[in-house]
Amino acid sequence: MALLDGEFEDTVPAYCIIDCRYAYEYAGGHINGALNTSSLEELEALLFPETDPAARQPRGGSVLVLHCEFSCKRAPKLLQRLRTLDRERNEWRYPHLTYPDLYLLRGGYSAFVTQHGGSCEPKDGYVAMNDARHKEELGRCIRAQPNVWKVSKRNRIGGAPTARPRQGSRAALAGNAARRQSGFRRTLSTSM
Repeated sequence: MALLDGEFEDTVPAYCIIDCRYAYEYAGGHINGALNTSSLEELEALLFPETDPAARQPRGGSVLVLHCEFSCKRAPKLLQRLRTLDRERNEWRYPHLTYPDLYLLRGGYSAFVTQHGGSCEPKDGYVAMNDARHKEELGRCIRAQPNVWKVSKRNRIGGAPTARPRQGSRAALAGNAARRQSGFRRTLSTSM
């Protein structure tokens, strides 16, 4: 909320809140000023326009805050894909990134609207992804983006790719035991 209230104006030149929920969820309620996109293609066109770099919505160096309903699946996946895209587009000038500051809203829109409903349009508005009134639209959205719901076979902890030690090493055995005991889940998050 501090970011929205302007408490970081001196250090954050610009920011953009990207709502990764489906259009019907966004229409039911969203953070004031948030842009809505649920696909990497839309996000790429918005952040990296081919025709005119000056037409870019948020300027390079901007802080981007992504969220979905709970910030557990769609937003983290889009954030990860956005980082990969940014790395690919700036490969020739590594380690530079166009958007180095990417954040995930802790708890997603569901937590935000509960705590800061007055900063949403409409005020306190919230439509859940699995709302019965939008069952058909949800089905269309899922069919249109099968990769968002596909479970990867790569090594993952909490949805984020991980570099794991070689199989059989002490570090691998200790890490596996710790994950089993603690139910470890890696998150990329910050509160606003």
